[in-house]
Amino acid sequence: MTNLATVPASREVQNCEAPAATVTAVAAATAIAGLRRQLRHQATFEHPAVDRELRKLEEQLAAQFELGCQAPGRHRIFASAAPD
Repeated sequence: MTNLATVPASREVQNCEAPAATVTAVAAATAIAGLRRQLRHQATFEHPAVDRELRKLEEQLAAQFELGCQAPGRHRIFASAAPD
């Protein structure tokens, strides 16, 4: 399986058969990689506007991870309903 973080976004976007979710995921991975590069500069990292947005992102990710942990996967639902 291809690691989406290492696939150039332009290559995925050019593939007309790629599902929209994959294209969106590749674009997000590319943006995150760019953000990590920008945050290597301490002055950028410590800027109040960046700090504010990072805190918002942290809250959003925590909430999304929490929701993801609470929602059972379909495989668990079907596995528990299957006869022995």
